[in-house]
Amino acid sequence: MSDTDPKTMTDYQTLYDNIFNLAVKSCSDHTGVAVASTMMGIAMRLYRTALTDEEFTAIISRVMLSVEEVRPYTSKEFGAPTLH
Repeated sequence: MSDTDPKTMTDYQTLYDNIFNLAVKSCSDHTGVAVASTMMGIAMRLYRTALTDEEFTAIISRVMLSVEEVRPYTSKEFGAPTLH
């Protein structure tokens, strides 16, 4: 199964939706920054665990280069008027 076949894409979307819903729920009890930093820390360790050193460096470099492409959630997308 490739990363772009329909079943895999559906699985990724389901995973994304589940984690997004957890983030939204968590922001009810914690700041958006606290939730984001916790998720980022977990993501970094998962990348470090699953990837080679070269792959890890490449993906983190790509993240850093895409900083201008990241747009904030709207209140409609996130379901809350503010995250801080």
